[in-house]
Amino acid sequence: MNFGGQHNELWCEGGEIAFLKNMIRQSKHHAKNVVWFTSLVSKKENVRPLKVLLKKLDAKAIKVMPMGQGTKVSRIIAWTFQTN
Repeated sequence: MNFGGQHNELWCEGGEIAFLKNMIRQSKHHAKNVVWFTSLVSKKENVRPLKVLLKKLDAKAIKVMPMGQGTKVSRIIAWTFQTN
């Protein structure tokens, strides 16, 4: 694969789960300005702990949408802290 960006922009210490947990925690600070947050989740086993964290942070809705292309399967997680 060919990715654009510097080496330090293409990885996160602690991997995908650490990156996404940090992103979710940061999203809580912007809850009044953004209705829906989304991210790609490559590893299926990361979905459950992300949902646990979102519930702990009082997300009002969490959606996980599977997607795939060829043999590559991933999913998108979406969450909001706002009520209708």
